[in-house]
Amino acid sequence: MVRIEEVKTKKQMKKFVEFPLKLYENCPYYVPQFYGDEYRLFFPEKNVHSEYSKSRFFLAYKGDEIVGRIAGIVVYPYIQKTGRKVMRFSRFDLIDDEEVARALFKAVEDFAREEGLDEIQGPMGYNDTDREGLLVEGFDKMSTYAENYSYDYYPRLVEQNGFVKEVDWLEYKIFLPDKPVEKLKKMSELVAKRFKLRDVTKSSLSMSQIIDRYGHKVFDLVNIAYEPLHGTIPLKGRVVDEIIGVFKLFLTKDFVSVIVDENDNVVAFAVVLASITEELKRCKGKLTPLSIYRLLKLKRHPKAVEFALIAIIPEYQNKGLTAMMMDKILNGLIAKNIKYAETNLELEDNSKVLTLWEGVEKEFLKRRRCYVKKIEP
Repeated sequence: MVRIEEVKTKKQMKKFVEFPLKLYENCPYYVPQFYGDEYRLFFPEKNVHSEYSKSRFFLAYKGDEIVGRIAGIVVYPYIQKTGRKVMRFSRFDLIDDEEVARALFKAVEDFAREEGLDEIQGPMGYNDTDREGLLVEGFDKMSTYAENYSYDYYPRLVEQNGFVKEVDWLEYKIFLPDKPVEKLKKMSELVAKRFKLRDVTKSSLSMSQIIDRYGHKVFDLVNIAYEPLHGTIPLKGRVVDEIIGVFKLFLTKDFVSVIVDENDNVVAFAVVLASITEELKRCKGKLTPLSIYRLLKLKRHPKAVEFALIAIIPEYQNKGLTAMMMDKILNGLIAKNIKYAETNLELEDNSKVLTLWEGVEKEFLKRRRCYVKKIEP
């Protein structure tokens, strides 16, 4: 028999966070999340998402052994934005067992009914910067920091419980040129001159100064540009402050583009991150002085990179600003002798992003899926 326990104590939350480390102990493709970030989700005063959401965490046992986990999350801004009475499931990990899957989903469905909700979707996190989507293709590929890995039996267990596809994300490996692209440079210069734009990352300002001056403006832009996309909510308050703190630690000017108009308003933004998967696997997501040193070393001398964010304010879309950002960042990647980049999650119907890679040498890597299910009152 499967027994479900809701996480009520620090000890239980520790087990919740550590379960995937055991489940994927021998999996070469799994990349853990930062242990401390996950553990803090249990404490409302430390969970930056608690001001706009409600969450519960559940463990599944067979006898004394933990065999699965799941979180249920109510994201109130998403309900307000869409009018849908939907709960998200997240942090979903388990052994290959139909009974365990059924018990975990029942716990989330019961939570949803208590909240007066009639849909479950997921895997989805607190917001668009949280890990989302279930791997359905690419089980033999290494995950990135921004992604969940899951075994190939997960889709079967989810679908057996009545879930159907809502939307997919695609991921690609982009092969980079070994020298600057002259055509891109000329287009970048033309666009900057025509619209009186400049890239502040080309100035004498340090990365820290740029973040201090433009960080919140960047997320105002991201909120506008991402508003129509699936699953997004506005990023505000402590959430933005936390992301900006991470940016200060890990961003380098070589891989960032912040474009402003003549009034110093941010109109476009793009960032590529050094891949930290190697160190996350090594330290199992637990930060120590040594692991922090290694992470900062990877920032300065990355072996691989990931496309993290790109956003353009609507009135400047389709006007060539992508060329400005790509030219700036590509030159930085070439200088560091980076040969390829991974795109992370791109919605299958987001043509504006997918067309960025037309004519570029690329390789399809992975497909992830958000599932949805209607539940009875």
